[in-house]
Amino acid sequence: ETARIDTLIHEKDELTGLLREWRQSVIAEAVTKGLDKSASTKPSGVPWLGDVPKHWVGKRLRDCVEGCSNGVWGDEPDGGDDDIPVIRVADFDRNRRQVVDYETLRKVDSGQRGSRGLRPGDMLMEKSGGGEQQPVGMVVSYFGPEGAVCSNFVARMRSREGVVSRFMVYLHAYLYASRVTNISVKQTTGIQNLDSTAYLSEACFVPPPDEQQAIADYLDE
Repeated sequence: ETARIDTLIHEKDELTGLLREWRQSVIAEAVTKGLDKSASTKPSGVPWLGDVPKHWVGKRLRDCVEGCSNGVWGDEPDGGDDDIPVIRVADFDRNRRQVVDYETLRKVDSGQRGSRGLRPGDMLMEKSGGGEQQPVGMVVSYFGPEGAVCSNFVARMRSREGVVSRFMVYLHAYLYASRVTNISVKQTTGIQNLDSTAYLSEACFVPPPDEQQAIADYLDE
């Protein structure tokens, strides 16, 4: 009986792996080729992108955001007005590419908060941590309340006008799965650190906003 159960577990693990690969291939196809399979294409000049739709515009990742701001960890909460949610890497849902927990409270005064406050739709990028099986560099969407901040191991990115942040999260997911993110990773004392300046200098191609939204909606569904 235990042998039968072990076989079932093995088969389920194999199926989970295949579904994970399928999901990643769907993301890759959508963010590099779009949803219109009949669209004319052009060479991107980027090895990991190949041909892209002709009407997509070439940019750098940094051109799609208003900046990349590091977070803050703050102090132990004391029940005062400065106790606010701080988003950690542990709060990332790595499958759905979004934050799922806002429960960690830290004392972060107004001077530390500054311009770090999060808004729904912001992107959060893991800057430190990771390992061989789960490299640093995951990007997720933040849909929580305003007034939270991200931790010091996370950076906040806010999309520029004309750029749909959820589309960008899926584009980052493709680059992460393709190990493009790893090019900008430095490792010291056993901790991986993402050089965000180097990573955000990578090339990308972006469709018009309405097409970005359609791709994001398709992948969310």
